[in-house]
Amino acid sequence: MYNYINVVLLSGMGRIGKTEICQKLFHTYKESKDFKIKYIGWVAWNGSLKNTLLGKFPEIAADTADYFGDVKKLLSRCGSKFLLFIDNMNDFTAEDVKELNALPCRTVVTSRSDEIDNFIPVTIKSLPKDECIEIYKGVFKNREKEREFEDEIIREIAEKADYITIVIELLAKTPAYRKQSF
Repeated sequence: MYNYINVVLLSGMGRIGKTEICQKLFHTYKESKDFKIKYIGWVAWNGSLKNTLLGKFPEIAADTADYFGDVKKLLSRCGSKFLLFIDNMNDFTAEDVKELNALPCRTVVTSRSDEIDNFIPVTIKSLPKDECIEIYKGVFKNREKEREFEDEIIREIAEKADYITIVIELLAKTPAYRKQSF
C-alpha cells in the first residue's frame, strides 16, 4: 500500500504542549541550513485538508480551478525537501487522511486524536518534573509576587498533577482566583 510513512502525528490532550513542540521544530528547521529540508510551511487545520491549504501557496492563484491539484504538483516538485506542519487537526474525515497520506512531502500533524491511519504516532503525555516546576513558578510568581515558594511543595504539586502542563498552569493560578470575589 505505502512504501513509507511520511506523516508524523503528535497527539495528546489539549494544552499539553503539542503546538509549542512543533513551533520549536518549525523555527529550528526554518533557521537551519540542513540540506534535507529546503522548504517549510505552517498551517492551522481548517475543517478539511483542501480548506487548510487554500490560499497558503502564493505561487498558485487561490481561484485556480484545480487549486488542490496544483498544490499537489508543487509539493511533488519539492518532494521530501518540503516539511509541512499542520496544527490542530482534530475534526477530519477518512478522505482527509487519505489525501494527507498521499501528499509527497514530509508532514507533522498535531491532534487530540491519538491514532490516525498510516501516521507515525508520537503521544505527548506529560512534561519532565523540572519543566513543570518552572511553569508553576513562572505562573505563580506572576500572580503572587509577594510570596516565596518552596521547591519541595511545587515538586509535590507537579507530581500530584501527573506533570500535565494545563493542570500545572491552572493550579498555579488557583491562589489568585481564590482571592477574587464573585
